[in-house]
Amino acid sequence: MSLRAFITTESAIRLNYYYEEYVIKKFELDRLQQAEAMVEYCGSGEYNLHLTYLIETWVTNMETQFYLSMKDGMNMDWFYDFTNEFNFRNFAGYTTNKFTEWEQNYDGTFEYINRCYEDGYCFPEFNDEWLYDIFERNILDVVLK
Repeated sequence: MSLRAFITTESAIRLNYYYEEYVIKKFELDRLQQAEAMVEYCGSGEYNLHLTYLIETWVTNMETQFYLSMKDGMNMDWFYDFTNEFNFRNFAGYTTNKFTEWEQNYDGTFEYINRCYEDGYCFPEFNDEWLYDIFERNILDVVLK
């Protein structure tokens, strides 16, 4: 399974579970009405918006974390390579230039993370806060207005 498919599937599962357990239960419906409400939600544009938000937020978060780890990794790698003639000013400028060069020449962060996932080096974790953003903090309502 590709990383994009994993993220899509996992996001849908989490969204459906959250909606069923924390939104529908508040309405005090019987089981048949709960099932109907769930089917109605899953067929709505609101569901597609929520799912898209979760997927895009997850991908963006992974890419941000990847860039930060690459930047930190480059700083640490070059730090340990220096000899006794270490000059911090030159070091900081050199690593910044190296990161900028890497960032400009890199062909696709998500594709690289996807390869790491397929090789078993990367297992992305879902953040439940994203669901709270949708249903409790009403982030999407604020963004769309």
